[in-house]
Amino acid sequence: MKRIMDFAMKLVFMVASDLYRGLVGIKKLIEGDFSLDIAYITNFQNDVERGFLGITSLFWRKPFAYALRLHLDGFKGRFVGINAISKELMSPKNRDDVTAMRAYEEKKTRIKGYILLAIKDVIRRGAKVVLFGASTKRLFSEEEIVSLKKHYPQVIFTIGDNGTAIELWRDVAEVIKRKGISPTNRVMIIGPNGFLGSVVRCALKKAGFDNLIFVSQKEEKPFDGINDVKLVVACNHHESVRLTAGILKDITHPDGICVVDVCRPSNFSRREYRTAVKMGLVVERQDAGNTFNTNLKYDVASISNIALNQLTLSPQRLFGCFSEATAIAAVFRDNPEILRSRNFMSVNTEAIRLVEQAFREMGFHPSPEVNFGKVMKEGERKVKTEWSGGSSLNSDLSAYEFEGA
Repeated sequence: MKRIMDFAMKLVFMVASDLYRGLVGIKKLIEGDFSLDIAYITNFQNDVERGFLGITSLFWRKPFAYALRLHLDGFKGRFVGINAISKELMSPKNRDDVTAMRAYEEKKTRIKGYILLAIKDVIRRGAKVVLFGASTKRLFSEEEIVSLKKHYPQVIFTIGDNGTAIELWRDVAEVIKRKGISPTNRVMIIGPNGFLGSVVRCALKKAGFDNLIFVSQKEEKPFDGINDVKLVVACNHHESVRLTAGILKDITHPDGICVVDVCRPSNFSRREYRTAVKMGLVVERQDAGNTFNTNLKYDVASISNIALNQLTLSPQRLFGCFSEATAIAAVFRDNPEILRSRNFMSVNTEAIRLVEQAFREMGFHPSPEVNFGKVMKEGERKVKTEWSGGSSLNSDLSAYEFEGA
């Protein structure tokens, strides 16, 4: 039954996305405005979302498709969906499995080809800032990125993780302050060595938190023997480190646990969250790393709102990485050389400071607390609140200098 429902939903997305592209094309023709400033290149979270490629994707392997078109302060941005889902871009759990690794490398090479085709097309259309969103940021080597920059010297490439890191840290800092989590309480970071995980790890250490637990996908049984955790910061959604209701039951502090989940797709899934609540566990979960901007506008709102809801976004709420690409486009307009002197393909203090400034100038604010895209109500906050420290925590990431991931 689930397969039938998923396929039906996928067909709905196919029809809606084709209709959306047609209406946007008509709107651009009427207005005489075909400009494109920012391209958000990203994979899909699942096969249902892949329906955004359109009906023609049923008959041939379509490399990519243009999706939502947004406006902010005269800038035009476009979501560009690559024909790949998150699961396909995950490395095999057993890297010693030669057959699985060969299949993964072949798939990776094909998807990189799709991305390069998309990059060529968006730049032809005028894009000056190109984002590698979601799992696409992990596909290219440092040498390949250098080659891309040389081939397109007029374009700024970014993974958007400075913007995501800024908002993720604000979310983490606010949860710590609101819940009174002290530096001696146990805090778990899932994926502590990636771009985002390393930022949270570094900032927490510099803020005096010394009871940190690191969970990595390289470990055979990553959650074994862990307990009394008050806060989980999930920065990796690999299947080997995903939270389940059963895992939460074992690791949770008696007062309850907060899960700050920056992953797309989520590390702590909707199904596992609901199971945990039914089990009577005292748990709060919130989406992390997003911004809020009342000036964001989308073409054909009646259709774009459906897509945004599927992405757990809203017309005013945007992923931190997309927000970074949008905000730095304004800086590019006025001071292109400043951007060219920064590295947006890693997380580093110089880029963070520039993005924080761009966020302020372009009206990007921290997102309200949301759980799977829905604004949290007071009654959903079940974890005990009792002030016990952490008052000196600074929610501005630039206050904690580091060299990057």
